[in-house]
Amino acid sequence: MPSLTQAVIALCRRIQPANSPDYFPVKPGLGSKQVECFVNVRQKVEVEGGRMQFGWAVWQCSQYYLEAEHHAVYEPPSGPPWVDITPPLLATIDRILFLPDDNAVFDFNAGQLRDNIRMPLLDDARVQEFCDLSSERTLILNSVPGFGEVRLSGHRARRIEYIETRRAALLAELQRAHERKVGRNDPCPCGTGKKYKKCHGAA
Repeated sequence: MPSLTQAVIALCRRIQPANSPDYFPVKPGLGSKQVECFVNVRQKVEVEGGRMQFGWAVWQCSQYYLEAEHHAVYEPPSGPPWVDITPPLLATIDRILFLPDDNAVFDFNAGQLRDNIRMPLLDDARVQEFCDLSSERTLILNSVPGFGEVRLSGHRARRIEYIETRRAALLAELQRAHERKVGRNDPCPCGTGKKYKKCHGAA
């Protein structure tokens, strides 16, 4: 999870200046599925009451860029604090940084994803290319109706395959180009204020 650096605060203000991000626990609900946060919360509200809170889960991808993902958390009938009931992709994640945004509703009829909002942290064309390819990936997935996993074929499947391969190559290039330039006792480029060896350079 990212620290509340000036870069994180700037991204959140750009998205929703009226609210501030905060950390909330991740407690996967029984039967909840990865990625399906809107469906998970809707089902829990139908069974137990409470309500769905829309907003953005904020992540930091190494020292390269920040990313805000359209997300929903659960508010119990008794009220806050909110809980993220959607299983994380990494089992070690036990909390998220969440920015509430009542304007960021999810259209269950259309079922389309909002593109993640990304902010490069490095002045490197490869970071921008990675972000652009990620946005194109969302556009392609939105071109196929349905929730969750969708089936792609033809040129769309080939383009997605290229995007995934190219994104992996860009991340590898960025790691080779930047991480070796940072001294172990230098401040970490991600902006936490910690030494690199204590942050992204930790073994």
